[in-house]
Amino acid sequence: MLNREFDRKEKIVMLLIAILLLGFFYFWMVKEPVAHRIAASDTTDLENQIQVEQQKNSRIKQMEQEMNQNETASTAVVATYDNFKQESTELNRIFAEAVSYSFSFEKPVASGETVRRNIEISFTAADYTSARRMIDALHNDPYRCLIHDVSLAAIDHNSSDTDAVANLQNSQVSGSLTVTFYETLHDAATREGLEYDKSTDQNTKGPGLAGADFSNLQRSDLETAAESFAASH
Repeated sequence: MLNREFDRKEKIVMLLIAILLLGFFYFWMVKEPVAHRIAASDTTDLENQIQVEQQKNSRIKQMEQEMNQNETASTAVVATYDNFKQESTELNRIFAEAVSYSFSFEKPVASGETVRRNIEISFTAADYTSARRMIDALHNDPYRCLIHDVSLAAIDHNSSDTDAVANLQNSQVSGSLTVTFYETLHDAATREGLEYDKSTDQNTKGPGLAGADFSNLQRSDLETAAESFAASH
């Protein structure tokens, strides 16, 4: 048997070969499997987020379609200005079941005999069913109104739990929307507090309600940004 001591050059070569083998072992047995697991985890999170967004969009579209179907059955009336107190009472009644809510009122704006009153609403509901019930009630309000800029989002109370994905089925819901109430100056006892479109002369007497153009008023017209989350109810 050949038995001799390796010289310095051979020892260096063998050391380099050992280092390369260790490097290949680390790459194929450690780094690559870990990288694949991380990539798989990232993909799962992304797929969950996409699913949540799709559910949200589907829910809001379903709400829009159902309200559009009920549009022709509307019996809402265009109240005489100033109907602010009655409209506020209705809003507080509708959103009484919310966990919390707030209203932001804009000044009413007159255009001819028609008055528009925009109210921005933010609320937190116990779940999607509750949020849907309140929006339906607003849609069926006895006073003529248009609902738009609707946004619903699941509130994630489990942000530290990577396995839990907040959605409209298992979470509270944060919502916002704008409702525009329409009133008429026909037979109005006051015009106090009104703002006027630049093209409107506040002293001009219009033809009354019969001359007011409400052709573009669609109470059920819900506009969403994506916005926007649960399986069908």
